Amino acid sequence: PPLSLHDALPIFVAALQVGDEVLTAGGILAKVTGVSEHYAVVQISDNTKIKIQKASVSAVVPKGTYDEA
Repeated sequence: PPLSLHDALPIFVAALQVGDEVLTAGGILAKVTGVSEHYAVVQISDNTKIKIQKASVSAVVPKGTYDEA
């Protein structure tokens, strides 16, 4: 059977890589600059990076979305 979004979430969160562009559960659009087991460092603007829980990523968006926003 096809995966539901709830089932697919752990798969794409576990596969996060530097350079991915993501949307967080809080609506923040960001570019991934670092990844560890449970956290990701994301760039939300020039010279501004924050550390988030990987579980707070709600979607991986197409490349270029961050720059076009």
